[in-house]
Amino acid sequence: MNGVMCRILAAGGRCRLSIAEILSFQTDRRDVPLDLHLKAARVLVESAGIVRARIDGSRSVLNLDPSFD
Repeated sequence: MNGVMCRILAAGGRCRLSIAEILSFQTDRRDVPLDLHLKAARVLVESAGIVRARIDGSRSVLNLDPSFD
């Protein structure tokens, strides 16, 4: 992401970044804590964001946007 944002900004473009902090998720009707030091927990959060972006259809996700290369 750093390289992509640097190229955009150097060309006079603008970037928007969202940061999410998820500390738990719900399973079996109870909150389960997430340790974001674990890759599996980070992948879970990222995958949930990608699924939501696909369903919503109004957000551009670089690894999902076919016009991005």
